[in-house]
Amino acid sequence: MVTDQSRILIQISKPRGIEDFKRRLTDNDLSVTVDRQICGIIIECPSCQIPGMLYLVSEVAAERQIRIVAISWWKLGQWSKYEHIMGLIEQQFRDVQALIALTRQLTDLLSPEIVELIRFPK
Repeated sequence: MVTDQSRILIQISKPRGIEDFKRRLTDNDLSVTVDRQICGIIIECPSCQIPGMLYLVSEVAAERQIRIVAISWWKLGQWSKYEHIMGLIEQQFRDVQALIALTRQLTDLLSPEIVELIRFPK
């Protein structure tokens, strides 16, 4: 279960720059080739205490299971590589199931204006 100590805030506006986000995912070698959902949340890095934007690209299966397929981190104008944010996530959540639960919660609760279903080119 996600606690207050994880310092997570739900982003309350529609993610901007979807095309730029897709390009940056590609630049970071994160494969996104099928229908995916993007959840944007704000998370504070425990090492530098600077809030940044964490984007979770998830895949929703028929049975509503959610699988995290790509993660990107934006902070101070820079996009990190996959490995950096995975390290941050391990510090914050300790376990992938907690992250999946958070993503499921976001996907279920947020409106279409915030969680946008997009089709990536194959």
